[in-house]
Amino acid sequence: MPENQDKYFTELDKELQQLAMVDWPTFCRLLGDDAITSAKVCILKSRGKSLTQIANKLSIGREKVRYDCNNKCVELQHGK
Repeated sequence: MPENQDKYFTELDKELQQLAMVDWPTFCRLLGDDAITSAKVCILKSRGKSLTQIANKLSIGREKVRYDCNNKCVELQHGK
């Protein structure tokens, strides 16, 4: 397991994962729309989608996509 990855497997983390699986709307409300959108941007970028494709799919501005890709998707892009 990569360094520091085990910190995401506490009992509380497991409960949060369970909440996401069984009650997605509550999970989204807890995290907030921006965090959920940023996560979706990172997933789509990791699949090779362009900034324009991501912006169109998520109905958000291209600058928001660019910001998230440059500032929030770093770990995903580098396989960390």
